[in-house]
Parts: sequence; structure tokens; C-alpha cells
Amino acid sequence: MVGVDLSQFTRDYGSADLWRLEMAPGEARKHRLTVRLLSRERYGRAFQSGCSTGALTELLAPRCERLVACDSSTESIESTCRRLLGHSNVELHAATLPSWWPSGRFDLIVLSDFAPSRGSDELASVVDDLIGVLEPGGDLLAAHWLASPSGQRAGGAEVHRAVAERLGPPQLSRLSAGGFLIERWTSTVSRQ
Repeated sequence: MVGVDLSQFTRDYGSADLWRLEMAPGEARKHRLTVRLLSRERYGRAFQSGCSTGALTELLAPRCERLVACDSSTESIESTCRRLLGHSNVELHAATLPSWWPSGRFDLIVLSDFAPSRGSDELASVVDDLIGVLEPGGDLLAAHWLASPSGQRAGGAEVHRAVAERLGPPQLSRLSAGGFLIERWTSTVSRQ
């Protein structure tokens, strides 16, 4: 795990969820269902973009030999680090796609409430790059609230459409009454 100095974070915020995300109605249910919809019990190498406070990351970690996670917020990474102190298989980065990119290939990619900041063109490029590092037979799982996006950010439905345009229809799709969509694609494309 990447070392993060938690002393200032602890003095400023204690153990509180800064964004109250975990208290949002349905958020814990979305995380549990996301993990339940994985196709395998165990993955070799996984990548999660937008780990936020680490609630979903904590559920993914026991299912992965190695888990690389990132978030644009340093505070989020510090919170995730605190939550995952007992998980030596997790590597955290305070970074965003596409300005930062994880090295290597993955047999699981999880996009949860993920949206590049510069809209549709950037989203298409990032999705292409993500699919390019997905191992044949690997899973790409997208879990998003479907609320309307603000400004130029791509919304959850747009992320799912961008993936479907490249990988075809998902192998699994669940729409909740609470307004989130979880879909899983398994890559069948052999890459050189």
C-alpha cells in the first residue's frame, strides 16, 4: 500500500466520512451488489478508478491478489488508506485518468461513479484505453447512479453506453429501484 501520512488527516477530520457518501441511501447496497455480481471468486490483478472513501475498495480487496485504486482527492486516498490498513495487497494513488495511468494489465476493472472531467470525447478515449489493458476473459464492471450529470461531466448512463459500444451488450445488467445501474462485460477479444 502506498504510504500516506495520516497524522494531519486524523487531526483535521478524525474518522468521519467527509462527504457523507456512505450514509447516502442505497450506497452500501450498491457496493454489496457490485461485489456480488463479479463473475469470479478471485481475481489476479484489479483496477478501481474513483475509490472515494474506500468502502467498495474494502469489499474488493479480499477478492483480488493485487488491487490498484485511484481517486483525484488526496483526502479520499487518506480515508481509503485508513480503512485498508490490514490489506497489503492494495496500491493507492492520488490521481485521475487519463492524466495518470496504472501500469500493466488487469483481469478486473471496476468503474464506480466514474466520469472523466472533460466529457464524451475523453470518456471514449479512456474507455478504449481501459479495454486495451483488460486481459482476455477479464471483467469490466460499471456501477453508476443514473442522476443527470452537471456541466461537462459524463453521466453514469453515458459511461455504460461507451463501454457497450466497444464490448457489446453486457453479460449481466441490474437496474435498481433506487436509481443505480450495474453492468458487467467479459472481454473475449484476444490482444497482442
